[in-house]
Amino acid sequence: MPLMQEKTALEKNAHSLKKGCDCLGYIKYFDAHFTNFTGGVETIESCVCLHEEDHGILWKHQDWRTGLAEVRRSRRLSVSFICAVANYEYGFYWHFYQAS
Repeated sequence: MPLMQEKTALEKNAHSLKKGCDCLGYIKYFDAHFTNFTGGVETIESCVCLHEEDHGILWKHQDWRTGLAEVRRSRRLSVSFICAVANYEYGFYWHFYQAS
């Protein structure tokens, strides 16, 4: 890998995420493992966050005869990590939804 790419590689600048601060709810953290110049392995603990979030109403239906309504909430699965490059913080978020 060229030296310039090594200095600005996003994964090498990733943060360890803090429980209850960077992600909320039921959370699963994953460690990230990278190779260094000598071929060794570097580890960033709790680097990637996986959790579910409420995402509003998935669907709602009201029966016009009875007036009864049914609602289902939408959930989304979020995968995220945060890194710092120079003086900037970048958050990367991938969201997976129930509605196709």
